[in-house]
Amino acid sequence: MKDNLTISFKNKLIKLHFEEFDDEVDMDEWTTIDYSNLYAEMITIPALMNRVGILKAQAERSAAHTKLSCKIAEAEKWGHYKKELKTVGAYANGAPKMQWATKDEIDAAVTLDEEIINQRKRVIRYDKEAGYLDALYWAVKAKEKKLDKIVEGMRISPEDFEKELVEGKVNGIFIKIKKQAIQ
Repeated sequence: MKDNLTISFKNKLIKLHFEEFDDEVDMDEWTTIDYSNLYAEMITIPALMNRVGILKAQAERSAAHTKLSCKIAEAEKWGHYKKELKTVGAYANGAPKMQWATKDEIDAAVTLDEEIINQRKRVIRYDKEAGYLDALYWAVKAKEKKLDKIVEGMRISPEDFEKELVEGKVNGIFIKIKKQAIQ
């Protein structure tokens, strides 16, 4: 199944298409080089970098949205507690005296609010997930650089690809080799 992403660029809308990701990803496969299939590694690393970059961007977006939602909820709760937290006392002459909560008291009430606690836990979880994908991104980037160094000294011809490329799933991308018909 294909996923679509529309971005705006210089007053134009650009629609990008990419394959949906597998539900499970072997991060070790994505970050280690299969030396027995260097040709497959070489041709799939750009697509892998793209996939990891997309995942990273999605995780960062989710984390940012969660932070924004939390800040909005905190502001709403702050306003609520500012109105609700007050004490009623009396002056020496018996007249009623209204005393509003201090900023620190309101902050404490917001911090201890169950909804805010849950929102902040979500922010922490989403930040952690974005951090994992950031680490994966940099690990795949390091793999790409190592592959560049390995391939740099190799003289590669189309015949080499034909002989050396191994069919299978590499970096989450399935490689299928089609045999040419005999002429």
